[in-house]
Amino acid sequence: MNSADKLRVFQEAKKELERLHEEDKKAFIQQQKRTQEINEANAVIAFLSKGLELIESPEQPVQTNPIEANREEIREFNYPPDGTWQDKIKAVVKYMGKVIKISDMVDIMALEENKIGSKHTTEQISGVISNNTSKMAKAGILGVYKSPNKEKGYYYGSPLWWEGKELKDEYLPETKIKSLW
Repeated sequence: MNSADKLRVFQEAKKELERLHEEDKKAFIQQQKRTQEINEANAVIAFLSKGLELIESPEQPVQTNPIEANREEIREFNYPPDGTWQDKIKAVVKYMGKVIKISDMVDIMALEENKIGSKHTTEQISGVISNNTSKMAKAGILGVYKSPNKEKGYYYGSPLWWEGKELKDEYLPETKIKSLW
């Protein structure tokens, strides 16, 4: 294969990768929107059914998602052991249900990788996660939040958790308040 052919194949592969990243971003956003719509419908049904004596047939009970209905309950964590690092980051962000720092992602993923028998060190995972969150943020797959408390580092979350450039209150991180004395 000559240089011109290599360059052409390289450029085609690069375009294809960009297209796939864009598809991945759109699919992630669609999935988040669908989950949000389901949660909103469940909330409306729950609100309107209070005080009403609804008789529901046993064949069609109202489906509610207890994980989303009460964030304080234990959520099922679907860590994709064979997924890409980006899939794993998305799973952690979705599981947490609020913006999260890279260091916290690394802690969670190191435990999960250990459970599946991975030989990756925490330092390796940290490097991979840092690199991938940066790429995902640039591609719009993750939103980025900087704490106003002069806290070091950034938080990452679903792009649907923002209204314009402001992070919605329910997705704000639990920041540690430092003593001023």
